[in-house]
Amino acid sequence: MSSLQEVTIDNNPFSQWNIPDSLKDCVALQTFSAQSAGLTGTIPDFFGRDGPFAGLVFLDLSDNFLEGGLPASLSGSSIENLLQIWANGNSFTGPIPDLSHHDQLYDVNLRDNQLTGVVPPSLVALPSLKFVNLTNNLLQGSPPVFKDGVAVDNNVDKGRNQYCTNMFPTIIYTAKCHHFVKVWMLNMKGILTLERMNKLIQFMQVK
Repeated sequence: MSSLQEVTIDNNPFSQWNIPDSLKDCVALQTFSAQSAGLTGTIPDFFGRDGPFAGLVFLDLSDNFLEGGLPASLSGSSIENLLQIWANGNSFTGPIPDLSHHDQLYDVNLRDNQLTGVVPPSLVALPSLKFVNLTNNLLQGSPPVFKDGVAVDNNVDKGRNQYCTNMFPTIIYTAKCHHFVKVWMLNMKGILTLERMNKLIQFMQVK
């Protein structure tokens, strides 16, 4: 299996099955596509800096029964040429991981899950991003603003995302993520204007 480069098993009515640990032996893997293939359980954490999939290009896990978090190790992965992640139509929870390492990533589809937290600035800033779909999650904070040329399906009016135009909850959430919400609240003075709130959010995102 060490020479296997592609696994494509889309649209097969398999009984529910877990991604096997033996998949890590496929060190030459470039494409793993298992759309609507009965996958269940969690994603094994194969994606760390010492992971086996340095050449992975396409990952499609859409429309299955997967749960748990998206692997945080994607942020420090050995994968260098990842172009596409489709994980839509599952029951993934937790935050969207930092994907800034994947500067060739052009297509991210995470819709129809239960992802929470704010949309990370690292996703918005991906230099090669062309398509992104975040609709129907439980995301919070300000609606992300992607650069011109990115096709976005991120419907603010439909689905379960809880984006807010009131900036104060966004500040509280962001400050909490950075572990200084109590200090900030104790030192808050004066009128909390929209301009001040925007500057504070920008500062915390840089931090």
